Amino acid sequence: MTNLLIRGGTLVDGTGAPAREADVRIEAGFITEVGTNLKAIAERELDASGAYVTPGMIEQHTHYDGQFWWD
Repeated sequence: MTNLLIRGGTLVDGTGAPAREADVRIEAGFITEVGTNLKAIAERELDASGAYVTPGMIEQHTHYDGQFWWD
């Protein structure tokens, strides 16, 4: 499993806190560090500028199940 540093995305952490710009470090499939301007430690880097970074998925709520897949 590749270690990854996701840089500069809009972090939505699922706690109800406001979204914020942050870097997220992932090691062996686990989030190990969240912060700003994290230094790379020999991992693959991904520029997430302009994208959301979430611990799961963003739910598009609808009462018509098919709509989720069509959009």
